[in-house]
Amino acid sequence: MKIRGLFFLRRYPILFLIVLLLLLALVLMSLRIRQQRGIAFLDALLLEACSPFQKAAACVIQAVHRPFEQYVFLVHLQKENEILKQRIAELQKENHQKEEALLANERLRKLFQFRDSLSTPMMAAEVIGQDPSSWFKSVTINKGEGDGVRQGMAVISPEGVVGQVLKTSPHYATVLLITDYNSAIDSVVQKTRARAIVEGKGENRCQLKYL
Repeated sequence: MKIRGLFFLRRYPILFLIVLLLLLALVLMSLRIRQQRGIAFLDALLLEACSPFQKAAACVIQAVHRPFEQYVFLVHLQKENEILKQRIAELQKENHQKEEALLANERLRKLFQFRDSLSTPMMAAEVIGQDPSSWFKSVTINKGEGDGVRQGMAVISPEGVVGQVLKTSPHYATVLLITDYNSAIDSVVQKTRARAIVEGKGENRCQLKYL
């Protein structure tokens, strides 16, 4: 028993000292009940002896409690950051959609102005796809035979000639771009009125050949 007591005392000296102080406080309280003299002195002695340990205990409790508060704060902060990031992503998406709508409106406005400036009947079409292969330069539009599109029709834009219709389906058509190697379009030089052929050279380039 003595060995165990010494082992406990060496391993837990602070706990032993706290228990000892508690016993001392109980003794002093009993003395206070039995004897009224010297109350102020005993209270002062008890306050002076216990206060440092109370302070140390409070520091230990704060040291344990403070990281927990910081962890809770960081967890809540992380959730708020996730919510803010999600909101920013939604706003960016809405902004991109608005920008795309404005660009689409601007393209349509130019297209209608271009159509009104010509006397030739035309129909508007939207590019919905592009040929992913490297052999052909072509795009797919959302107009087909049902809309009056025929093979060989010219496709133009406000910026100039786009190409010609290569093949059609009831609701869609494939347009061979003017830059494709297989493209050759009859043309007239505006200044000299000389006839020429515009041939595609790939990589967004064309070559003018005089007849």
